[in-house]
Amino acid sequence: MKVKHHGEEFIEQLSGISLSRLYLQDMLDRLTTSVATVMESNVCALLLLDDSRQTLLLMSSHGLDKRADNTVRIKVEQGVSGRVVREKRTIAVNDVRTDPDYHLVPETGEEWFLSMLAAPIMDGEECVGVIYIQNTDQTEYPDSEIEKLSSLAKSVAGSIRVAWRLEQTRRKAEVLSELNDFARFCSSTNDIDQITSTIINYASKLIGSKIEAIWLTSDDDSLSGSHYPESVGDIEWMRPIREGIVAHSFRNKEPVRIDDINSETRFEGLDRVAKCSVLCHPMVFHESVIGVICVGDRKARDGEYCYPFSGEEDNTLAAIAQMSAEAIVRAGIHKQLAENLNEHRRNVKELTILFQLSLAMQRTISLDDLLAMILSCVTVGEGLGFNRAILFLHDEGTGVIKGKLGLGPSSGVEAENIWMAASEGRANNRADLAGWLVKSNFAEITKSRFHQTAISYETSIHSQESLAKVLRNKKPLNIKGNGESSLSDSGLTQLLQNDQYAIVPLIVRDTALGAILVDNFVTRKEITDSDLEILTRFAAPAAWKIQNVKLLEKLASVNTELLNMERQMARVEKFLALGEIHAELAHELKNPLTSIGGFARRLEKKLDGGSDEHYYSSIIVNEVERLESLLTNTLEVTKEGSDSTLQSIDLNSVVEQTVDLYWRAMSEMGIRISISLAADLPPINADYSRIKQVIINLLINAMEALSKSEEGTYRMVEIRTESVHDNRSAVRFSVSDNGGGIPPSHIKDIFNPYFTTKPTGTGLGLSLSKKIVLLLNGVMEIDNRPGVGVTFSVTLPAS
Repeated sequence: MKVKHHGEEFIEQLSGISLSRLYLQDMLDRLTTSVATVMESNVCALLLLDDSRQTLLLMSSHGLDKRADNTVRIKVEQGVSGRVVREKRTIAVNDVRTDPDYHLVPETGEEWFLSMLAAPIMDGEECVGVIYIQNTDQTEYPDSEIEKLSSLAKSVAGSIRVAWRLEQTRRKAEVLSELNDFARFCSSTNDIDQITSTIINYASKLIGSKIEAIWLTSDDDSLSGSHYPESVGDIEWMRPIREGIVAHSFRNKEPVRIDDINSETRFEGLDRVAKCSVLCHPMVFHESVIGVICVGDRKARDGEYCYPFSGEEDNTLAAIAQMSAEAIVRAGIHKQLAENLNEHRRNVKELTILFQLSLAMQRTISLDDLLAMILSCVTVGEGLGFNRAILFLHDEGTGVIKGKLGLGPSSGVEAENIWMAASEGRANNRADLAGWLVKSNFAEITKSRFHQTAISYETSIHSQESLAKVLRNKKPLNIKGNGESSLSDSGLTQLLQNDQYAIVPLIVRDTALGAILVDNFVTRKEITDSDLEILTRFAAPAAWKIQNVKLLEKLASVNTELLNMERQMARVEKFLALGEIHAELAHELKNPLTSIGGFARRLEKKLDGGSDEHYYSSIIVNEVERLESLLTNTLEVTKEGSDSTLQSIDLNSVVEQTVDLYWRAMSEMGIRISISLAADLPPINADYSRIKQVIINLLINAMEALSKSEEGTYRMVEIRTESVHDNRSAVRFSVSDNGGGIPPSHIKDIFNPYFTTKPTGTGLGLSLSKKIVLLLNGVMEIDNRPGVGVTFSVTLPAS
């Protein structure tokens, strides 16, 4: 009777709990406490089935570790509680350790309890969950106790089912609300990194996973080797996960759920992301797998224990994967559209620049102006927009690469001033870049410090510098700093004061004319591969235009030479006619002059030295000698040279003999003479008197030039002989002075007969000397340094 009394009292108490408007958790907590008290048990616990009806969730307990509530999950295939659900009947076990379905959940602390009585919570034919009691000792539960627990489970089943459905609905609503926030955020950004970070955050928040990782597909639709976030492990550490469970989900487009990794044999390395369970879902969009999200371990509230994922959590991750796929595809499409738009803008900008440059280049035939236009297009804002640019040209003959023009600032302050001035100059007509280029005063460029620095730089095409390699390989180069430039580039880096720059070659018909170097010295903006590509395309027509202008300049030079040759031919014809006349006159005048000179000398010897007659006769003698010399030179100029007597001559000996004639006169004029004669100089075939006359003429010219310098000025004449081994063996002698050089306006006339700037000169010395050298198959050259001095060099073939 006592037991029945307690049962009736307990049923009334339970009715009060179930009918009260309590939240599910409060109701279940009061229920487990009341059952444990009335049933005089150490433990009472209540588990409910989730939506999938495959997992029991520990909702409330009395006597167990409370941290396990709302955390522990038990599969319906496991434990005594699972058997109760499967068989839908009450089960009593006096020692659970001996039961074949025994499944220990150590997080609850149930290992201290031996006996167990568990009843299904049945609402009609539907099993809602399980309620069980446990005791520390082995207890044989009588039928009355079994009936009592079964009855109370049945009496509260309806209330629990309704409350549980409401609770599940509330939880689903929360999850849907969070998923809505997730979808809204993903729709607000097209940044892949932000989207993947949000996926990780929401997966952790809604599923309670301990570890999350995402793999996305590559451009070739294969699974990428890298993952997000990198903090879960490096690529090598995560490789078994990627090549195992993730690859399986990717290939088969299906989720993979593993509740116990220790019993799983299909995949390796699962312990790298989980201790208990793993959940993997493909992110699928229109039958295409965009990526895979993998999570490990459903962590408890305190984070100490891990449990398998529930069906609801599996469904939640599936929803996250679906929305993530759509967001990532949209972001990818947006990225592609943005790239296409940028590419379109770059193409339009490039075509505009090329068109404007073409218009501007059509209006100039000056190479200097053209180079300035090219660099202006490279640096102005409406052009390619680099901070600075240098144009180098390659001399194929010498192999030297030299800076031809530099455009840009040397400092930030200078940059601001230049850009402000340029902006003001283009403000009225920004669209007409060609017009601005044509009207700009490029002479100002040559005054800048950067230009002076640029033109001071030169290197060999055979060097190991990046500039030379670009021209040899005919390929652009983008040096992004951080030690990319080699030690051989130290000179260029020092010149630029910058280790980040790009170089593109100027190529015409597989020939490197030069190169354009650019940098962003002021803004420090990175030069991208796209920037380099546009600059390379820009360099192609620029190179052709440079080639065309150089050809035009060469053609103009050839035309000028032709005109000069025509003038020269006319002058030659005139001089030939004059030569014949001069020769006739010289012969007619020479005989009377000889007689006059002879008589005048006899008078000079017989007359008293102090008389007026002696003075006048000496004047006649001197003037006759001058006229005879003039006639002799005139005859020499008009001669064909056939009467020359060629013999093997030691040039060093001729030079020494000639200097001996004039060293005293030069010493009296304060002129120092330096002689450098090459040893083992080969002999030459020449007319001794004529080659000596050439040396005398050059020495006299040097003495006369030095005589004009101020008193006390250091005066120097240097004579040098040397062997020349070019295409043929030859010897060269040169006469140099520091007499200030020849005015540039006189250079073209100095070898013309009768041209002289001296009051008493005949103007035949250099003309006769050049004629003698030409008759000996030699070459006479002049190195004039206005304000410094001049060097005459004569090269003659060796015997």
